[in-house]
Amino acid sequence: MYTREWTIRFGDVDMFQIGFYPRLMSEVRRTTERFMESLGYPFRELIDEQKLGLPIIEAGIEFENPVVAGDTLTLTVTPTVGETSLRFEIEARHADGTTAFTAFEQRVCLPVGGDETVPLPEDVRRVLGGSRNESTDGNER
Repeated sequence: MYTREWTIRFGDVDMFQIGFYPRLMSEVRRTTERFMESLGYPFRELIDEQKLGLPIIEAGIEFENPVVAGDTLTLTVTPTVGETSLRFEIEARHADGTTAFTAFEQRVCLPVGGDETVPLPEDVRRVLGGSRNESTDGNER
């Protein structure tokens, strides 16, 4: 699990002064990138050094409470490791503990230049807490 704070700025909201969906999803992606960096496996290095990518094949967000400029959210990432896939669940909470939104990214492991999934490297699986017997929620590809 990984946690970070994000303060919503004026540019993160829409004309109605509530969180702008594309900015929220961009911050979700940034959070999963920082999570992987914190583990010592930045996405760019996986591509450069292991010749593997983890592209997003599905993503979504579900809003529970409004997000406005000035709010500070705590984003928590929880990974689920599959054989050839990785799912990140992200929960964003307001300072009072209420959930602002939940989001997810479903990623698959692909070799650079390839179009068939391959198993996640054992070292990546290990730092994410997965074993070869775990699987995702049916989104394995």
